[in-house]
Amino acid sequence: LMNRENRKIDTYNYSMNNFDNIIDTMLFCDQKDYLSSDILVKSDRNSMSVGIENRAPLLDHRIVEMAWKFPLDIKIHNGVAKWPLRQILHKYVPARLVDRPKMGFGIPAEDWLRGPLKSWASDLLSPASLLKDNFFDVENVQYILNQHMEGKYNWQVILWRLCAFQEWLKYR
Repeated sequence: LMNRENRKIDTYNYSMNNFDNIIDTMLFCDQKDYLSSDILVKSDRNSMSVGIENRAPLLDHRIVEMAWKFPLDIKIHNGVAKWPLRQILHKYVPARLVDRPKMGFGIPAEDWLRGPLKSWASDLLSPASLLKDNFFDVENVQYILNQHMEGKYNWQVILWRLCAFQEWLKYR
């Protein structure tokens, strides 16, 4: 973290050597590096790209400092991570929302490629378009595109990446 004079400050007064166990050391490394250099940067870019000011209230220094005071067996209680937070949430949020597995955010590319984006994908992955720059094997791409469009196999991940690449090629 930086203060107003652009001098580096350590808000937690910890180093990796301050921990008795590997889990707390890993949590510290995640907080100091991965969170600030990756997750928060992506969150900020994504929200600001559409004019939304994003806040992470659980990163308030008072909450973070309190959380670091919890012993490891409270942070991960009987195999349940974030146990203190879950106990608070259970008072206000239905258990089915608190106790469910972590879920990513995925787009419905499978349906989009077969529906509203079908002509866009078909144009981008047409033999003529693919032969223009000659990056991909036309027969293989046509095979997976046809399998996907006919509902024989879900090739959404590969097709979405191919379409994104082909779209990028148009503007390079």
